[in-house]
Amino acid sequence: TGVPFDATWSTGPYFGGETLSTETTWLGDVYVTGDVTVAGGTKLNVSAGANVLFACFDANENGVGDCGLATSGGTISVAGTAGSPVLFTAYGTAKAPKAWSTVRITGGNLDLRYATFEYADDGLTIDSSSGVADHVTVRNNADDGLVVTSIPSNASLQFSNLLSERNGMDGISLMMSDAGQFD
Repeated sequence: TGVPFDATWSTGPYFGGETLSTETTWLGDVYVTGDVTVAGGTKLNVSAGANVLFACFDANENGVGDCGLATSGGTISVAGTAGSPVLFTAYGTAKAPKAWSTVRITGGNLDLRYATFEYADDGLTIDSSSGVADHVTVRNNADDGLVVTSIPSNASLQFSNLLSERNGMDGISLMMSDAGQFD
């Protein structure tokens, strides 16, 4: 899809079609070219100022780029700051909704700080997970900006300073118990 590689052709900041099974840290520009899964018990750290660029191809021709980021019992920690936020977006200059699928956190933990999710099908999907999302923006996504489902009563999910703008369907779609808090 036109993603630049260096002369070594090492994976470097390029991820796709793989499961992360050891703690991994992403910083700077990171290119996602296929589905990336954070395995149970594994942690993905995304450093302040990182740009996670989804360079996807729609191989099944359903209108959605065939790549995304998911956990299955793992942890995603996004350490953005007010001065160095983290951006999850489509690669390139001709950005459009559905360029990539979603960031899906299932049965794991999240700590999202100063993060923006844009130009996906659903920007951020949280299912059966615990954690904190503070200063999170979901914008320009084709369907929902944020989807929250199935939060068990023993889990705690807290949101603060959540901004949703220009999403195609629901900015925020909640299908959950009363375990979550919004302020």
